[in-house]
Amino acid sequence: MQGVTYLVAAYAIAWIGLFAYLAFLTMRVRGVHTELAAVTEMVREQQERGKAHSNGHASWEADKEAETYIPMTGEE
Repeated sequence: MQGVTYLVAAYAIAWIGLFAYLAFLTMRVRGVHTELAAVTEMVREQQERGKAHSNGHASWEADKEAETYIPMTGEE
């Protein structure tokens, strides 16, 4: 009967480990879902800004290209 006790203990430990791993994966999936929602929102905002700039205004890239280039070499 001693062997059965160890078998039941090993079985319980295996299930506890499995549930702990599943809980860990669930937390990671929630974190990724939250990050994905944030990135989706950022992309949507960028697209809205792009639409606003394309309505007769220069885009951000064109504004940057039009600026005067000042090298920052540390020498004057």
